[in-house]
Amino acid sequence: MIRTLIQTNNTPFFRQLRASIKAIEIEETYDLYVNRPLGLLLAFVAKYLNLTPIEVSLMSLVVGMFGGYFFLFQQSVNDILVGALLILFAGVLDSADGQLARLTKQSSQAGMIIDGTIDAFVHISIYFFGAFAFYPQYGFAILLLSLCSILTHHIQASIYDFYKNEFLYLYGDYKSFRNLDPKEIQAIPFQSNSRFLQWIVDGYQSYVYRQNLWITRKADKRRLFEQAKQMYPHQFKLLYYKTYVPFFRYLALCCGTIVHSYLIIVFSLFHRFDLYLLVNLILLVPSGLISWRLSIVDHRFLKLFHR
Repeated sequence: MIRTLIQTNNTPFFRQLRASIKAIEIEETYDLYVNRPLGLLLAFVAKYLNLTPIEVSLMSLVVGMFGGYFFLFQQSVNDILVGALLILFAGVLDSADGQLARLTKQSSQAGMIIDGTIDAFVHISIYFFGAFAFYPQYGFAILLLSLCSILTHHIQASIYDFYKNEFLYLYGDYKSFRNLDPKEIQAIPFQSNSRFLQWIVDGYQSYVYRQNLWITRKADKRRLFEQAKQMYPHQFKLLYYKTYVPFFRYLALCCGTIVHSYLIIVFSLFHRFDLYLLVNLILLVPSGLISWRLSIVDHRFLKLFHR
């Protein structure tokens, strides 16, 4: 319903909203109902206040990490609700910075890198404080479990981000979403007097290196996809859409940030963030199976263009 409304409503607000969504086919439903429309409203406010996209990104970081702090109080429903609202608001800000970049024509690959790193910091704060709440009960074991769960979350998020970027690049023709190799990131122009922002970019390079360890579509295979698109652009895009869009429903369920946020909030409201850490580890199994299945689909897909 919401997808139809966004695609067909021609009021000024919905035209702006439609323009801010790069591929509605792979957008998560919660984003379409909440983060995208509220983010656009905040982007208008930020533009009026002469804020930059990076400043909005940093606001998202501060709000999200402060929200993570409230997960330390697992026995207090009120504190968890406050933390949940802050985390959800950080998600709206995270959407607003990209929409502000479009409105002010300040989009850049460095800005996208910073934006993509914010979510990792926010969730690390949640894992840290949520796990520390159980330290008196479990001791060092809960911290070890939390570290394993953070790694699991990292793997899941990197798989999901990778295939979303691939779709936007190969089907949507958004060249800025091309998945880069670590060496290519070093060549991105990024000028800032802030050591913190530079540290984020350096951290993203490390993230891309680790991402390439988890995904099955390696650089040589990505080049084959690019060649196939250049040789048969129309046929390639039609088949790519038909083949890969169905997978995003499963990727969102197992790897999506929104689903993880929901699970964290629900388990914490029942004072069982410790159980969430275990559930998150279990979700790595279907995530790995989806990645394995995609590798088989990639092989079959490329055979249609490279014989």
